Amino acid sequence: MVEIIVVVVILGVLAGLMVPRVISTSGREARRAAEAAAEVLSAAARRDSLSTQRVAIAIDFDGSLGTLKLVKMGTNARGESAWVDDQLAPRAEMGSAIVTSALSDALTLDAAGQFRVEFPVMGRRPDLTFVIEDSRRRETYRVVLSSSAVRARVVMPGQSAEASAVVDLDAQGKGEQAW
Repeated sequence: MVEIIVVVVILGVLAGLMVPRVISTSGREARRAAEAAAEVLSAAARRDSLSTQRVAIAIDFDGSLGTLKLVKMGTNARGESAWVDDQLAPRAEMGSAIVTSALSDALTLDAAGQFRVEFPVMGRRPDLTFVIEDSRRRETYRVVLSSSAVRARVVMPGQSAEASAVVDLDAQGKGEQAW
């Protein structure tokens, strides 16, 4: 009888240690998805700033699985000009994370369905913001790519979305000073 009580106590302690890890897994999944989405957006921004090739960001949902990918203007199997997946760019698998909102220059995109944001060949690239949450909607991450940036950033829970990684030295009156 004593052995059974000891085993039950040990199992209770182990369960108490494991439950927080299991619960926090979805938050890690959302963070991983947000970082992967930032890599895709960064690849698109670099491609846009370094080449004249037409690029676009496409996000496609198949049921509950989401994929964020870079597409480019290319040639399809029939030899026609069409948007094709860029095999050299990373893909972001959302997994159990949910894209709850997507904005292109403050215009709401269909985050539950499909959308494509094309970058103009000559002209200003749109500002992009994706809001990614874990499946329990406890943690929210924002992925932000401004029109002038070549790297997207992930705004973690509790951080200000207004904090920018870019410092405009001219706006601060330090255009000619060493920084």
